[in-house]
Amino acid sequence: MRLQFLLLFAFIITLPGFGQHVVQRNPKIEQLVQQISSDSLENYVRALASFKTRHTLNQEIKRA
Repeated sequence: MRLQFLLLFAFIITLPGFGQHVVQRNPKIEQLVQQISSDSLENYVRALASFKTRHTLNQEIKRA
């Protein structure tokens, strides 16, 4: 009986370690995240994809 009580007590003591943690959010980061939209991400990716490569082993450069 005493062993069961000790095991139960040890289990109850460790429960707070598995609880949820309060997240402290940085307001500056929250403001930056709010400025992101799918349209701005798409425009950014399209702009990056439109750059031609400068790699010297590229076949397009050799043809030019």
